[in-house]
Amino acid sequence: MMAVLDVGTTGCRTTLFDEMGAVRGVAYREYDNIYLSSAGVEQNPLVWIESLLETMRDCLRGADASSDAIEAIIVASQRATIIPVNKDGRPLRNAVLWLDKRSLKECEFVRSRMDEKTVFEKTGLRIDPYFSAPKILWIKGHQPEVYRETCKFLTVHDYVIHSLTGEMVTDQTQASRTMLFDIDNRRWDDEIFEMLGIDRDKVPRVTVTGTKVGELRRGVAEGTGFPEGTPVLAGGGDQQLAALGLGVIEEGRLGVTTGGGSFLVSHSDRSLRDERMRVLCSASAIPGKWILEAGIFTTGSVYKWFKDTFGQVETILSEELRRRPYEILDMEVEAEAPGRPSGLILIPHFAGSAAPHWNPLAKGVLFNLTLHTTRKNLIKAVLESICLEIKKNLVIIEEVSGRAVEEVYAGGGASRSDLFNQIQADVYGKPVLRVANAEAASLGAAMVGWVKLGRYQDLDDALKMVKIESRTNPNPELTKKYEALLEISESIYDALEERDVYKKAFRVLDD
Repeated sequence: MMAVLDVGTTGCRTTLFDEMGAVRGVAYREYDNIYLSSAGVEQNPLVWIESLLETMRDCLRGADASSDAIEAIIVASQRATIIPVNKDGRPLRNAVLWLDKRSLKECEFVRSRMDEKTVFEKTGLRIDPYFSAPKILWIKGHQPEVYRETCKFLTVHDYVIHSLTGEMVTDQTQASRTMLFDIDNRRWDDEIFEMLGIDRDKVPRVTVTGTKVGELRRGVAEGTGFPEGTPVLAGGGDQQLAALGLGVIEEGRLGVTTGGGSFLVSHSDRSLRDERMRVLCSASAIPGKWILEAGIFTTGSVYKWFKDTFGQVETILSEELRRRPYEILDMEVEAEAPGRPSGLILIPHFAGSAAPHWNPLAKGVLFNLTLHTTRKNLIKAVLESICLEIKKNLVIIEEVSGRAVEEVYAGGGASRSDLFNQIQADVYGKPVLRVANAEAASLGAAMVGWVKLGRYQDLDDALKMVKIESRTNPNPELTKKYEALLEISESIYDALEERDVYKKAFRVLDD
């Protein structure tokens, strides 16, 4: 068995995969973000480890396999989140989450020292609070005693590996989301460290995805039931691994995963740059390759917000009917005017905007409310807004890559919804293929692990682990309507941005 430990933004999961990609055991734990302000978002690293150890124990208890069958452990995680640790690997403060926006001033400092185009050419990333370097600068400026005591700034992946093995190491996919890594030469960029005043020795060594980085320590083994000495492999960034788990390992394919946020990933044999810096380029989990990527902060999380705020009845019914609350919400939408747009336009920038606008001050907007608007219209508008935001980036990826997307491979929790997949197909104007395992990052990590252990010759060979569960075709008439709605949505955003409404609102409402 291959054990995959996936530590995400809202929870962690341990999954046991056999060589054909079948799940032989799985356990999941949720945890909460720590919201310090409208901009500050943190997590407690100790909670990750506590939750992870619980999932490891529970996964083994319910597994269709014994612990002796576990041949290796591979780690995947969220990216760009930063944890300062001392020489013993003890966290010196909470982790600064990738969602954290407190480093806006630090981003301006970076722009004062380096041209944004230069940073983009080197790292494939924009200067944005999303990434690790501005977060490190924020710690240096606001908590200098923490910065001085820091031995290494680790990502979530790196911190988990240290907890399992005692080693401090990262991989190329994680490093490529720090804004400190040269993605073409696959090394830390000394010029950026010098220009920003970040000590080069405060980052870990970099290895290739899939490399064995250590063995499971006795204490962890005794606490989980996993065999002591089990090889631990660097897996890396969740979205690069999700590309593999979606079967996106050749040009022209596009993967879309929607959980709390949405990520679009497209494989590239070349290191590409969008001249307007709307979509990003990062190191692929395939050595020597790249991915074009667009990340959207709030998509599925907006549906969760609606469920938590307005879906109390569905939540109660879900317990009685033993169905997920989202399934009941979907059923309500399907019962009223199926096959028609909602009549509303929601811009889902509930935590700022990443690709393609890169506006940390953006906010959610709901347009075209009337006295005839129903609650069901609102539910459907949430789902449409997710897909319209994804469509903006899909078009840009086609433009930058020079290749049309023929099919969209869908994963993530939202892809379990037939309604959502139909809306995806209609908005994109492309067939949507749902992979059987919605947790594409975990499956991609298992593929890397089995290739490393020699069960497959390469990742092309390991593609047989990826199973397509369903195919949803678009309705051409609806696609035309959604194209018109997308144009209106973009006009609304542009009008607000051009009149500095987001900045004015931030000063008045959030300052």
